[in-house]
Amino acid sequence: MATKSPKIKALPKALQKSNPQTFTALLEVAVSALQGQTPSYNTFENIAGKDGSVEQITTLYSGILSLLRMALRVPRSALKEESFKQDLLELRIPESHIPELVNVLFGPNRESLDTARLNAAPKLPKLELLKWRVDVVISTSVLNRVLEPSILMELTLSTGEVQKFEVPLSSFHKL
Repeated sequence: MATKSPKIKALPKALQKSNPQTFTALLEVAVSALQGQTPSYNTFENIAGKDGSVEQITTLYSGILSLLRMALRVPRSALKEESFKQDLLELRIPESHIPELVNVLFGPNRESLDTARLNAAPKLPKLELLKWRVDVVISTSVLNRVLEPSILMELTLSTGEVQKFEVPLSSFHKL
């Protein structure tokens, strides 16, 4: 994790001001958010009632969420547990919180987090059907014999959209 966002930079200071129960509660909310559930404002108010203001809680939450998102971007095979622990120490995350963060990224929840992240990612439409035919222009109003082939293509996308276009033979050969 070479780059640090301002949210992650503020995380160590915010963690020093909070208690471990607050961190655990916010980590659970962040994991739920990564799995696609939107946390309510009441959730933050309830956690803030235990320890500090809503502003402090949201600072802590945004730092935890940013840290987890950044770590989840790294492929599972490239992110090693020991190097992640070392990165957390370099970020000045208190050692008492590191096992919980490691458990989220290397524990049983990782599969559901990866699945949720892939499902939430924007997707381009896929090609479902391709129809084509070759038409030959025999003559035009100006010329008696043209005999120029062209390829008519029809693409059907996964969104249901149908695109039709004509490709001259010379352009088709460039493909």
